[in-house]
Amino acid sequence: MQARRRFVLALAAVAPVVVALPANAHASTLVGSNDHSISLIVNSRAIARVTYTTAAGQVVHVLAWGAINARTPSKTVPQVRFSLNFAGGYGSPFGNGYWRIMKNYCRPYNGPALPNMIAGCLAPDGTYWALQTWMRLAQDGGYRNNAPVELQLSHWSGALPKLTLYQNWEHNTSIDRVFGELSYGGSGVYGFSNTPTGNPTDSYGRNIYIDVHDVEWRATGWDIGNGWYRFNSGLAHHPAPGALLSNGQPAPGGGFCLGMWAMYGRTLPADGDAYRATALGPGVTPIVRAQVTAVSTYSAAKQQQLIALERTFTPSSDSCYSGGS
Repeated sequence: MQARRRFVLALAAVAPVVVALPANAHASTLVGSNDHSISLIVNSRAIARVTYTTAAGQVVHVLAWGAINARTPSKTVPQVRFSLNFAGGYGSPFGNGYWRIMKNYCRPYNGPALPNMIAGCLAPDGTYWALQTWMRLAQDGGYRNNAPVELQLSHWSGALPKLTLYQNWEHNTSIDRVFGELSYGGSGVYGFSNTPTGNPTDSYGRNIYIDVHDVEWRATGWDIGNGWYRFNSGLAHHPAPGALLSNGQPAPGGGFCLGMWAMYGRTLPADGDAYRATALGPGVTPIVRAQVTAVSTYSAAKQQQLIALERTFTPSSDSCYSGGS
């Protein structure tokens, strides 16, 4: 993998309020950034209300409705997304001041553990809603860039997206390499178009964000919490048309791989003692995360075992197939 290559991520009553959101955000789930005093309720009509106070001291009431789970990647049918109103109902089908009359029907959250969850709800219909925070746009290479802490809303039923992560090595070197897959409902998660730098330009694409723990260049890096540093990020892979696995089955897509090379002006590689991958789930499903402890001693036999594992979801046409990055 070469440097900078992405491994191929309203109005108010009376006085209108515009809430600025980070660029390149997936607006189907992003509802705020750098906020505090955050709360979540859901009424009997499956309308969620997220209330928070911005860094400037403004109280915002966001209404969200009309979406759950995610669709399988499609070039013709758009991915599901919330209808969002950042004005508490003003300009929405529900009317001015709707946030004031909403009654909370949430029961205590009893769903799966989620990374950085700050509020959760078991709705009357048995579905789940959750709010999670994430510094998604931390700068690659571990440099400080004052990235916003995003507030993401999700709504789902059934199984969560599945994100896997494994650690291997680059070919016959001591440089660590990570790989894995993002899938949902038996299908890989991927998009159909992106910018040259690897940002999705459709509603299906998802970036995978790789952090490293106790990285070799930590003395000059920016700790994003508990000894973690952002190294790189990029697209979950789209399978080539007609691509097959070695067993003859269609390639699912959603794979990714990354070598922890010295990049972004660093003279040391990004090897650490653990790695984690984080991604926005497809559609309006939650943020998911996977983590693996690094194996420091290179093993040719172990490397071949892991290459074989990677090929169970990676076709020969994919850049990750060779076991390198």
